[in-house]
Amino acid sequence: MGGLILGAALAGCALLAQAPDLAARRPKGPALPQGRTSPDLRPGEAFALAGPDGAVQSWGEASAEQALGSLAALVWLRFEGDAWAARDVRFKCPGGAAGCTRPKGHGRVDLAEALKGDCRLAFRTWIAESAAQWVEDYGEGVARARLEEGFRPFLGARLPRADRLPDFGPAWTGDGDLLRTTPAAFLAWLADPAQFELLSRCRRTLGSASFHFRDLVGTEDWWTHAGVDAQGAWVAGGNGRAAALLRIRGACSAEEARARFRAILGIKG
Repeated sequence: MGGLILGAALAGCALLAQAPDLAARRPKGPALPQGRTSPDLRPGEAFALAGPDGAVQSWGEASAEQALGSLAALVWLRFEGDAWAARDVRFKCPGGAAGCTRPKGHGRVDLAEALKGDCRLAFRTWIAESAAQWVEDYGEGVARARLEEGFRPFLGARLPRADRLPDFGPAWTGDGDLLRTTPAAFLAWLADPAQFELLSRCRRTLGSASFHFRDLVGTEDWWTHAGVDAQGAWVAGGNGRAAALLRIRGACSAEEARARFRAILGIKG
């Protein structure tokens, strides 16, 4: 037994001795490409960038609170993503007449397709199903407390006090002002180590929307999530070591927003 303990102690010392080398090999970043100290932003744009340590740099209107918009899907993915993935959720989207973000609808979507297409009708359906399950599992009061805790960074005092679940209407999926944040605050939330599983799921789920990022932190695939709302567009992206967020004020399509995201960072799509 003494030999086993000594062997384990020696192995631990060896690992500690290697730690400085591992730290030295860890990529530095992020830094803006081409030696710039600030991004080339247009009026009405906000941009935030976070490195492996979670520290956030921000520029433009990054401290102005705005409706969460399409970013609400990422919060729901953090809150219910495991349950939805386990159920392999599916939805047939009927189109704009029912409040969809795409006039002709998204057709049949799974979780990955709903995220990529910003299909808010799919999310409303799955949220309603989950809420019914919460009440069955925890009771309505506990379910309400659990919801408030999960969405606390984005609710402020806008949700009326109650001991039951609210109506999960459009305000919970990106339409309206119930859920709000600033670009800098949302990126800080996204870069927090507590969101590790969320970021891992984003990389798996949104991988086909990735691109190569050569100048920032090496050549690696990035995931991106983009969506539009009445005030403009949001784009979030990351690769496991760095994350970035862009807010554009004014009319803009999701693809235009992604292109702008790449342009700010000097990326070839």
